[in-house]
Amino acid sequence: MEIGATAKALGVNNVLISGLVVRKSAMWAERKRTDVNNILKEKCQANNFIYISNNNIGLDDICDDKVHLFESGTVKLANNMINAINRLG
Repeated sequence: MEIGATAKALGVNNVLISGLVVRKSAMWAERKRTDVNNILKEKCQANNFIYISNNNIGLDDICDDKVHLFESGTVKLANNMINAINRLG
């Protein structure tokens, strides 16, 4: 949020913040991810930043290492960002 505020102070028109992507890990980690994304969304609204939800990325898009995205997940992540940018103008 501080980097976004600094960018705005330096004249950047739009700051986009991407939400955390689901991971194949313990249930407590998913709750934390959801909590962090909720905080990010609230802070984005309060600071007039754009929050990018990645809720369309599912467990089937996550590699067996439980962290990295398969191509399907990477495409969804890229499309989420592109769609957010396209909505700006």
